[in-house]
Amino acid sequence: MNAGGQLFDTAGNIARIVGNTLDPRAGSGGELLRVLQQTTAELAKASASPEAQEAFYRLVDTVTRLGTRGAPLVGHPASEPAQALLAALGNSLPPVLEALEPVLEHFATAVGGLVEASGPLLPAVAGLVAGLLLALVPLLEATAEVLRESAPELQRIADSLVTAAALLVPLPTALIDRGATVGAEVTQAALPPIADLSAALAEAVVALQPVLLASETVLVEGLERLQPVLLGAVAQAGRLARGLAVRISAVVSPAADPVVVLAVRPA
Repeated sequence: MNAGGQLFDTAGNIARIVGNTLDPRAGSGGELLRVLQQTTAELAKASASPEAQEAFYRLVDTVTRLGTRGAPLVGHPASEPAQALLAALGNSLPPVLEALEPVLEHFATAVGGLVEASGPLLPAVAGLVAGLLLALVPLLEATAEVLRESAPELQRIADSLVTAAALLVPLPTALIDRGATVGAEVTQAALPPIADLSAALAEAVVALQPVLLASETVLVEGLERLQPVLLGAVAQAGRLARGLAVRISAVVSPAADPVVVLAVRPA
């Protein structure tokens, strides 16, 4: 059988599969068609709404602008180095992303936990930011007014900066080439000692690992022993602060009812 006949038989098989799937006599085919009909009707109704039409218009307008402005850049000479850079990054990024994947997963989990834990603070922070923005509105309006009135002076400043930059930018090509050569030689000469130093540091860390583990254990045990003392000191500081606050209130408002301060001392 030739390729055309096989293609025809395959199309017939697909048609029979679709017919068997959507056949109302199969039990669920009619229900599936009814659900598809209702779903497509709701989608058609939603797509005809003014909000959807406005969103479609903005999407098409954005794509059109990107295509119109981006098309001349494709043949621009500056696009070739950018394409080469993107190709180089594309070849080197997969190993980096694979190495960073576990770290990024833990980081995302930690950030999610931090955001969830700080949820009660978010409304207060939002209110504070809103208040600061409202306070900055008069300052921004005054700054804009000053800049509008100082347009000639701003133009003079811009012209002066352009003139100065035009005199400083064209550095001698020979000096630039010489600097690049010296920098390359210095870098090439410095890489072997840096590699040796890195290897020595790695060996030192491996050798000191037992000492670091022992010191970590000692530090944790010391903190555990100091925990009761620290808790007692914090409690004592809290009691002193409360007593001082009561005395200050009594001095500031002597007409208030006298307050009896009870000092509880640990046994």
